[in-house]
Amino acid sequence: GILGNYPEVRFTVAKKAIPGISARALSSALSELQARDLVLRTVDSNASPPAVSYSLTPAGMALRAALVPLIEWSEEYPPADGL
Repeated sequence: GILGNYPEVRFTVAKKAIPGISARALSSALSELQARDLVLRTVDSNASPPAVSYSLTPAGMALRAALVPLIEWSEEYPPADGL
């Protein structure tokens, strides 16, 4: 995902990278990940308007490292029925 590809990602960049997601759905998902200590939310109040960015926490980076092989496997061996 986009959070694992860059050190920090602004909300608007994340929204553009996920086709069809609403701002509300993205905000809700990021809040849930933040509550689980997988994502860190940073606000730069010196910017106008304040810039909000997100990054993976160490726990989020560890989870990503664990999931990458599974994702690669699923791409190499897709279901025969096309699901």
